[in-house]
Amino acid sequence: MVTRGEAEFVDILAQAAAGNGLPLEAVPSDCIGLESPGDGVFVLPTPTPPPLITGDLGDDVEWRPAGVSSVHYAARRNGAPGVVPEVPMWRTTPISLLAEDGARLREAAAELCTGVLDRVEHASTCSTPYLPAVRGVVKILRFMARISREHPDQSADQDLNLLVPLRAAGMLLSHLDAQLAANPLHPVLLQERHLVEEQFSAWLRAAEHALQPEPISLAQVVGYQLDTILGVARTLAG
Repeated sequence: MVTRGEAEFVDILAQAAAGNGLPLEAVPSDCIGLESPGDGVFVLPTPTPPPLITGDLGDDVEWRPAGVSSVHYAARRNGAPGVVPEVPMWRTTPISLLAEDGARLREAAAELCTGVLDRVEHASTCSTPYLPAVRGVVKILRFMARISREHPDQSADQDLNLLVPLRAAGMLLSHLDAQLAANPLHPVLLQERHLVEEQFSAWLRAAEHALQPEPISLAQVVGYQLDTILGVARTLAG
């Protein structure tokens, strides 16, 4: 992901990936719809105005993929290009999954989270950092489901359709565990945690079976990052 869409970045990324034996994903599902100068390189959108990224978004406000990071700071201060190497930590088997099926998986995860949060609201006795995280990822799931339906040709066979529901359910489990630590015998909390753990385990088994993940060596991961950074530096210096 970059803040400027120079065509040279495409060759730099491709060479860094090939040189370190890493796969290059042409269109990751979290980049669908973003401007791209070529395969594997995507231009980060302009950050959302502060009210939409600092406040608590209501249910009627759609999440936007436009946060602010250090790369935006550098671009704003001196026009420097920001480069965010997205490096895989696992090598996975390609999957076959229709865009519509992926959208339904994400919507199912969103419904699971919202339903559980509604049912445990009166049983919750302490604040946790996981609650706003779960609410945020629900919005992301719904946003990505909509994007999948709008771009079905790019949204098929995406592994994030299997992984993002796991992230959501995992954060929800952490929230429920914090509530149970304060109130260990509450029947509603125990029941809802059992429900979420069962679904989390089912999604985990399905993802492991479909993706068959194998770890990528640290040398490959770090080598790719260094080659990307040095390649961009050489291009700018030249």
